[in-house]
Amino acid sequence: MNLKELKEGDSAILASLNVSDDIKKTLLINGVCLGSLIEKNYSPRFAKLCNISIRGKMISIRNRDAECIEVVKYSEK
Repeated sequence: MNLKELKEGDSAILASLNVSDDIKKTLLINGVCLGSLIEKNYSPRFAKLCNISIRGKMISIRNRDAECIEVVKYSEK
């Protein structure tokens, strides 16, 4: 499952980052790394952005890059 497929409010664990080195570097600077727990926030369709929360930060990622980030859905139950 990729990051774009998550529904609003769902949590997931990052499994792989298959993006360019520039984007990967930016994500790592902002705390997005493998094994991190993220939550998908409201993402307006007209903006073509995927908004996530990680460690208290809100980060927006382009949908085309979010499709290249593999996640595993996480459930606290």
